[in-house]
Amino acid sequence: MLQPDPSARYALCASIEHRAEAGIVRITSAGGDVQVEDDDHELLGRIVETLRACGGTAALAEILDRQGLPFQVIEPLLADLLGIAALHDVRHAWTYFHHLSANPFTVPPPLSEQEAYALDRWRPPAGQATTSVKPVATMAYARRSADLEAHLEAREPLDPKESMEQAIALAADTYRLEADEHRPLASGGAMWPLQFWAVGGPGDELDVVAIDHDHDRLTKVRTVTRDGWRGMFLPDPAVHEVIRRGAATVVITVDPRRTTGKYGNRGWRYALMEVGAAAHHIGLLAAERRVAARPIGGFYDLPMSKALDGGLPALLTVLVMA
Repeated sequence: MLQPDPSARYALCASIEHRAEAGIVRITSAGGDVQVEDDDHELLGRIVETLRACGGTAALAEILDRQGLPFQVIEPLLADLLGIAALHDVRHAWTYFHHLSANPFTVPPPLSEQEAYALDRWRPPAGQATTSVKPVATMAYARRSADLEAHLEAREPLDPKESMEQAIALAADTYRLEADEHRPLASGGAMWPLQFWAVGGPGDELDVVAIDHDHDRLTKVRTVTRDGWRGMFLPDPAVHEVIRRGAATVVITVDPRRTTGKYGNRGWRYALMEVGAAAHHIGLLAAERRVAARPIGGFYDLPMSKALDGGLPALLTVLVMA
């Protein structure tokens, strides 16, 4: 059985039925339901308010403190709710985006790489032919995700210092706040929830730099060992090797309070849309500057978030090789 964690940022993906006069609370999710009965109406009320406050924007311990509810009192109920997938820790962002967006479709079973590539792309029913598509921009067609294996086989030299400088420039220019209060990409509700980081540099100690777009400045928050940073990624040999040789990393994190505070759970969808746009902008800028860059989604969410010292879920990384 999953055990609740006071430091987790839980989001409730369930409905709550509170029958105060009968002393009953029923929580229903896609995975089942849990019922709590108690004659202490005040206690049940605090439990309900605690669960309703679980929106992924605060640690469980903070919510319990506000409600004056000891963790031990609600711990068994939380364990039951975790068991029926009614609570999800949003710190493990990619694992739970599917549930947080209230997507009614089931996640398909896993496929091998060959099986996935063999699937036909969806096509609409036969209809009237469209006109030929004009190129959006020359640079959009020049954009390519760097082939890491080919890069390694060619033994192209990597300059760790130049790679870090390019990573910082790409991250800064993608989300820069201009004098007219606009940025290069759109944001749902103009909430601007993304935070960009650059990790890299020469030597075995890599700088972890936060890009403060609002004030146009950089802040070195800490250092991390090169081997330690490689360990944040899934064991892909090419990814680990380019980092070992000096590739820098752009990391895009999100402050979920910005969008979920305004839009509820569907705010996660806006965050995903925005990080996708940011990744594409980085790709276009890298193509224009002739810098090799490749988005990487295979990393360990919580360790990477902790390594950045920002407490924000990491959504995407981009390796930069110059």
